[in-house]
Amino acid sequence: MIKKLFFIFNILLIYFFSVNISIADLQTNLINKLTATQTLSFDFKQKISDKEEMGNCFIKYPLLMKCNYQNLKQKTIISNGKKVSIIKKKI
Repeated sequence: MIKKLFFIFNILLIYFFSVNISIADLQTNLINKLTATQTLSFDFKQKISDKEEMGNCFIKYPLLMKCNYQNLKQKTIISNGKKVSIIKKKI
């Protein structure tokens, strides 16, 4: 009986250590991938009052950003980390 309990205890102990190690590896891998990311792009939908705008943004680390709006004015927002420019293209 004692050997059986000791065996079960060892199995559980090994299981818990392996789970903790795999979670730590997952966190380390995620942090490494995020810090290695050089560019990021995403689509967005922005709602201010009753006005809704859609577009996409591109971010290049450390400080460059460009957002293109897909509306009638087709405005573009560009930033170099120090200045922000808004360009409106009239059709």
